[in-house]
Amino acid sequence: MGSWEYDIANDKLVWDDETIRIFGISRETFRENMAAFLALVHPDDREPLQAMQVGALASHGIIEMEYRILKPDGVVRQVYDRGQVTWYENGKPAQSIGMIMDVTEQRKAAEDLRESKERYDAAVLGSESGLWDWNLLTNQVFYAPRFKELLGYKEDEFPNVLCSFLDHLNPDDRPAVELAFKQHLKERTPFNVEYRLQTKAGEYRWFNARAQALWDAEGKAYRMAGSIVDISERMLLEERYHQSQRIEAVGRLAGGIAHDFNNMLGVILIHCESLGERLPVNSPEWQSVKQIQTASVRSAALTRQLLAFSRKQILLPRILDLNFSVAEISSMVKSLIGDDIELVIHPSEKLGYVKADPGQIHQVVMNLMVNARDAMPHGGRIVVETANVQWGGQQLPVNVPIVPGPYVMLSVSDNGCGMEPEVLRHIFEPFFTTKEQGQGTGLGLATVYGIVKQSEGYVVAESEPGQGTTFKIYLPQVEGELVAPAAEHEKTQASGGNETILLAEDEPLLREIFRMQLEGAGYKVLEAENGDEAAEIAEKHRNRIHLLLTDLVMAGGTNGVELAATLNATQPGIKVVFMTGYTADVIDPKGMADIQERILQKPFSGASLLRKVREVLTDA
Repeated sequence: MGSWEYDIANDKLVWDDETIRIFGISRETFRENMAAFLALVHPDDREPLQAMQVGALASHGIIEMEYRILKPDGVVRQVYDRGQVTWYENGKPAQSIGMIMDVTEQRKAAEDLRESKERYDAAVLGSESGLWDWNLLTNQVFYAPRFKELLGYKEDEFPNVLCSFLDHLNPDDRPAVELAFKQHLKERTPFNVEYRLQTKAGEYRWFNARAQALWDAEGKAYRMAGSIVDISERMLLEERYHQSQRIEAVGRLAGGIAHDFNNMLGVILIHCESLGERLPVNSPEWQSVKQIQTASVRSAALTRQLLAFSRKQILLPRILDLNFSVAEISSMVKSLIGDDIELVIHPSEKLGYVKADPGQIHQVVMNLMVNARDAMPHGGRIVVETANVQWGGQQLPVNVPIVPGPYVMLSVSDNGCGMEPEVLRHIFEPFFTTKEQGQGTGLGLATVYGIVKQSEGYVVAESEPGQGTTFKIYLPQVEGELVAPAAEHEKTQASGGNETILLAEDEPLLREIFRMQLEGAGYKVLEAENGDEAAEIAEKHRNRIHLLLTDLVMAGGTNGVELAATLNATQPGIKVVFMTGYTADVIDPKGMADIQERILQKPFSGASLLRKVREVLTDA
């Protein structure tokens, strides 16, 4: 136990050798004041300690508290500190004297005792688990009623013999169980093993088994007792957690490269487009440019897939009728799926509306139909259905809780080869595929999963070997006005004009190619490499700028939305077109709904740029 003395008026703190040792410092390095002492206190305990000291000075004068200290080597220790404040005759505090001791080991012992009691209480309450008692000499096993209930059996349906257990144990798990048993008997290591047991209904469920053997005086085990706990739900959650980690990891990778990659693809695409227009059609050079252009488009699509399944794709949602979306995509895929596959559509009458990105929904339906086609190499039948569904707090077939409410279901079924349960468990994982090398990226169903989840929906796959596969997608129903299909597909011609455009883009190569495209179409272009420079240029050309073409996120401070707001405040009437190559988690989704009709998502073609600019300029 160490002692200390503190001169309050002069802020002089004196420690004895034991206190110095407790704090793990040298006397030469200790500055002997309150600030030096507090610097050694754990940051989370400094404020409570100071509050206690203030209270002691204001009232009873007793200083008493347990707190943590942080030694110079980084080790955290628990100390008990008690002291007494003395006062001058005028009532002012004079000094405090106290003692301190390291109570880390005592507190650890108390915590160990508490944990031991908790384990004991858990064992007592373990009667709710499946208890068993095995006589190692006779191989007779007693299974408590709860053990049998966990497997779906009544008392008289599960004989008290060892083979009752072995017959229900998954053959793949038997080696692990035997190893744990042998190690426990030979080395007396804890028997704690996880395995699958088959229930009366025929399904396998995961269990955690814990047990303890009893040994006689000669060291021979004669009895073993333990319990099993159903951990199927935990295993399912762990599997989903690991899957989400894998998706998040690839998503971070995709998100990290998406912006720069999309910028470079944009430069390549527009240059290819420009070169293609100047070269003789079908010339070797023209063919090479088209090959580069095709590769760039495929690269952009791959980036979109990566962002989609990681749920970082920028969505531009609107109110949709899934019946229309299905009809639209089905007319496009008939040639893709082949003449030997029958496509049947069963649209539901009075189908509710959903809010989703129409392009993403098209991708979902396309991916599911292609997946169904690949499951039927010798022909078959694809059935697409829609329906209104009301969920009231139930769970989906794969034990996924679903938010109660009205949903619209989209189902895609095939009568193909189906899938084994082990394959079914992994189908939404990125890069998981059963196809031969070169026949798929393993991103199709992962993309479906990402898009549906980002649209606040759910997707379920049901399949059995030889019985085909059904994918069911549930999207929340919404109220609102449907966007007319005809209006959605109206396209403004990619014509030019003579207006003045302020271009704000921080990527030099993109800024140059955009300027070339716009000036080639007759526009006057003012260039800025960031938002602040664009604001200065706009002020110099006040009331002479017709349209702002700006990247949403730029280096140098001001972003595109802030820049547009600044210009509209000083020069009302300026039209705005936004460009972005960033992922959804970088851009504030709150403002996306207001500007989604004026966004160009990188990479885009020169024709798309001119079309969007003309569309916004002519929009009343």
